[in-house]
Amino acid sequence: MNFSDEVLEDIHGYCIEHKSFYKNEILVTYGISEERYSDLKDVVLRRFHDLEAVSHKMGGFQLKARRYKETAEGEGFNAGPQIAWEVETVKILSQRVQYNDLEEMLGPLKGALRAYRQEIYGEDRRGSKEELAHALMAAFGQDLLQDSERRRIIGKALGVKSKDIPARWIAGRASARRFVGAAKLPKVLAGTPCNEREEDIEILEGQAQLPPLEEFQKEVKRKTLRITKATGSRAIVSLPTGAGKTRVAVETIRDYIAEQKEENFTIVWLAHTEELCEQAAQSFREVWHASSHSPITELVRFWGRYTRDVTAHDFNDVLYSPEPQILISTPQRLLNFLKTDTSFNHKLTKGFIYDAKLIVIDEAHRAAAPTYRELIDRMSAKPDSKQVVIGLTATPYRGEYHPAEPSKGTEDLREIFGSLITPEETLKWPFYRSLQEMGILSHADHREFLTNISIKLPDNLSDAFIDMVLRIKTDRNKRRMAILPEVVKAAKLEDSSVLYFGSSVEDAAAMTFLLRKEGILAASVFGSTNTGTRQRVIEEFRAKRLKVLCNCEVLTTGFDAPKVTHVVMARPTVSQVLYEQMIGRGLRGTRFGGTARVEIIDCIDKYTANRPFLGYDQHFKVWGKELA
Repeated sequence: MNFSDEVLEDIHGYCIEHKSFYKNEILVTYGISEERYSDLKDVVLRRFHDLEAVSHKMGGFQLKARRYKETAEGEGFNAGPQIAWEVETVKILSQRVQYNDLEEMLGPLKGALRAYRQEIYGEDRRGSKEELAHALMAAFGQDLLQDSERRRIIGKALGVKSKDIPARWIAGRASARRFVGAAKLPKVLAGTPCNEREEDIEILEGQAQLPPLEEFQKEVKRKTLRITKATGSRAIVSLPTGAGKTRVAVETIRDYIAEQKEENFTIVWLAHTEELCEQAAQSFREVWHASSHSPITELVRFWGRYTRDVTAHDFNDVLYSPEPQILISTPQRLLNFLKTDTSFNHKLTKGFIYDAKLIVIDEAHRAAAPTYRELIDRMSAKPDSKQVVIGLTATPYRGEYHPAEPSKGTEDLREIFGSLITPEETLKWPFYRSLQEMGILSHADHREFLTNISIKLPDNLSDAFIDMVLRIKTDRNKRRMAILPEVVKAAKLEDSSVLYFGSSVEDAAAMTFLLRKEGILAASVFGSTNTGTRQRVIEEFRAKRLKVLCNCEVLTTGFDAPKVTHVVMARPTVSQVLYEQMIGRGLRGTRFGGTARVEIIDCIDKYTANRPFLGYDQHFKVWGKELA
């Protein structure tokens, strides 16, 4: 069997950078059948003597143990911006932890370090222990000890007894503080506990004042209120990201409650992440406090840690409360609850959830997904159901995964919601341009940066694997080193604030380390980042004490940092929705506390495949290139 040099070198390069490349990933990435894989295996192992077959059931290839010339301590080393506790941690780790253990904890990031040395110094060395320790701090920061294996390695090296190494890590708790104390590490490594948990049920009353709604927001609110008066009606509300759709929806709900004559009814608000749930709760608090005429209402937090033991909470009292309730939950949590048949659940759902008068779905372009559909069907199953369903989204379409039927996803949403509410009476189309002229949205200057990286997807690639293959193809040191100067250039501009969307967690962590080597104070957040740590890092970025915030997947929705001046789009996606959500993080204009202009740096690869266009291409297919 013949395999192209491009495929063989690609497999070899991935193994060098990531240590291993598993069989299933290879089959999907290159469209290779099970039958052809055995031939590929023979060719690869004959050609590349530094690779060996993965011995366990995953299959694939891995890099053989290889000895590099180690860099002398401090040789050619620039730690970049330093924080006192990080300097102390680096000193302890580089003195007390074995070299191989530092590399093991670093994982794929060690490849980025080696690529950087090759690029800057022209040498193929792994780097010093001090460099490895600094890379660990760039990758994990205050969450260094959150992983059990890293705790074990560090604890053992620093003389902590096995019994004193916590099996479970809860940031800021006594066990974490004791471990850090026993290891004689900086106290900050015990972690930051997340903000004090709010009450499960909170009474909302009027108090203060907020700026009035803009005319286009009033139009949307008026139309939405009209929909809510027709029992059983449905609609999807669309405003561009940054135009305040959450506040409009919350004010609509406030007025809707004030108009009701009955007591003890429920409104359900659904958001797909816990962070979006809490942001919605805070918006309800702000809007209710903005007017002394706000009706007294109970806000019920019904997600994550608030519902781990439902019967231990005060939800039973909600059934008999004279006040209307707003229940905020994630669709998966609520669906799981409805499926659990206990006497308490049955009582609560029958008298509280199934009889909800209004269901609001945030990020409603997701509503055609099976979880949402099942949940809506369950809650509307009664023959006499009169529930009103309202969706909220900046992108009322989801056609990116239907190359043969590009309108299929949008038709699914229309089937669910029936009608679309937009501010066409007060804004000229395209709405985003009208909002830019008003200073509500910033002007977007798109600049293309050519990475010269080729991305070819196999013709037989299933839609379910597109994101995985794009990650594999773009999480490469060569691509990262090409993009690095662009990020550095933006970060060194006066008063700049740069948001970097990486192609993978490893890519975002590696970019953070590389930026620090270049003298740029950067940090990264991921889905695995401790909640308290993420809150602290984001606040540092908002306050401009960090120049660059790198992330993968966690800041695509619900993240608010108004003063972003540059958005670096290093993550390729076929989703137009996701692309627009990512660039939307930098589009808040001066009137809403943001910037007049934002530069979107689109990292363009050589993309060839019989597939849907990338989200970048789809975005301009809809809006055109003239966005300034």
